[in-house]
Amino acid sequence: MPKVSVILLSFNNSQYIRESIQSILSQTYRDFELIIGDDASTDNSLEICRSFSDLRIKLLTSDKNLGIVDNIDRCLNATSGEFVGIMGSDDMMLPANIERKVRFLEENPYLGFVHSNHYLMDESGEMIGWHFSEYPPADTIFKGLDVFRRLIFEENVININTVMLPRNIFSKVGGYDRQFPTAHDYEFCARVALQLDIGYIAEPLFKYRYHPASVTQKTQDTPQKAVRKRVEVQQCKVAAFENYFKLPDKKIFTPDELRHLLGHIGWYYLHINELHFARRAFQMAVCHGTFSIKNILRYLATFLPLSTIKKIKSFKHELSRRKPWNTLPISSQSHS
Repeated sequence: MPKVSVILLSFNNSQYIRESIQSILSQTYRDFELIIGDDASTDNSLEICRSFSDLRIKLLTSDKNLGIVDNIDRCLNATSGEFVGIMGSDDMMLPANIERKVRFLEENPYLGFVHSNHYLMDESGEMIGWHFSEYPPADTIFKGLDVFRRLIFEENVININTVMLPRNIFSKVGGYDRQFPTAHDYEFCARVALQLDIGYIAEPLFKYRYHPASVTQKTQDTPQKAVRKRVEVQQCKVAAFENYFKLPDKKIFTPDELRHLLGHIGWYYLHINELHFARRAFQMAVCHGTFSIKNILRYLATFLPLSTIKKIKSFKHELSRRKPWNTLPISSQSHS
């Protein structure tokens, strides 16, 4: 049984997948299996995968596109390693990636996961920077609740491709949530951070390719998809706060912060007519935040018919467009 299971998610990345597989097979740490989950690619990705004869490779194929979360789930079911890492087929590991992370997890078995700094590269593989320049310059173990707080305020603080975790974490906190097809990694990291501390390796151990066809960019290649991604992240925050309030005596947000954060999320959903999520956010803001008439009124507004809410919005918009009567030029005012 291998110590580590590496999951490589493949979908129409024939331009990069060979390089990605080679970076995994060239690791200094040798005791691993490579599970390649191809999600019904229509290019020659499968042909490239089959050209490798390494016995550590297990190739999973599909006749139809499953989507990222279901593809991850079937790959996880095929793993047997103690530790698991999941990455895209357009990215690359640096040679010491697995070795450093296995050692870190073995030395700190109480962690939820470890992630690392990483280089950013363009389509051609040229380095264009590194991601966590603001992180500590040395390896660090963060309190899980501190990571949770950063995820709420800053959002993009963990690249899931660089994460390695004990496989039993999935049985402890649950797997990826299908209701968040584009923000599943964000929600999962928040859920883990609520329960366990998080490790960080300062050395860049990964190359993340930033290009228009990457999974991350595919969710933002149209204004509609960008909005969908934003909506999902806010939904993740609602779910994260609901989990947060179940914790006994682990309060890391002040009532003022909760009033502001949850009120902002609720207002966002009210604005786009997602009344269910707006109600959940405002309810938490009212129950856990400092007193706010606005949040109370907005919470009550979520029980109104959608048509009524739209009329109120239209009326407010029309009022905001009109100038107050006393700002009109004197010449335009009638005289008796």
